[in-house]
Amino acid sequence: MPALHHLLTSDADIAFWDEGEGDAVLLVHASFGADWCAPLAGLLPGLRVVRTHRAGYGRSRDRSGRLSVTGHTRHLAEVLGAQGIGQAHVVGHSTRGTQALQLAAAHPGIVRSMVLLEPALP
Repeated sequence: MPALHHLLTSDADIAFWDEGEGDAVLLVHASFGADWCAPLAGLLPGLRVVRTHRAGYGRSRDRSGRLSVTGHTRHLAEVLGAQGIGQAHVVGHSTRGTQALQLAAAHPGIVRSMVLLEPALP
């Protein structure tokens, strides 16, 4: 079982996991089911898999009560930065497809490639 980490930001306490070695893959969960990508992480041998619980979901806490897509996106960039990851393949599920797109727009150097699974309209 991978170790649970926490990143304290100005507006949230973000729970995340970082396991494996190789190219980084960031898994971004949808609105429901913060752990939807936990089984997927074990199916990606040879890759470094980072997954988070968004602020207000699972083991993460929203300390501001008013986070936007931009705020959630900033948290993803901060987790990657804290782990020394300069680039990652990003997988966004459902409503978090929007967040993956926002990450690419706000931090174009971070997103190496992107996969959107059942993306919802913004």
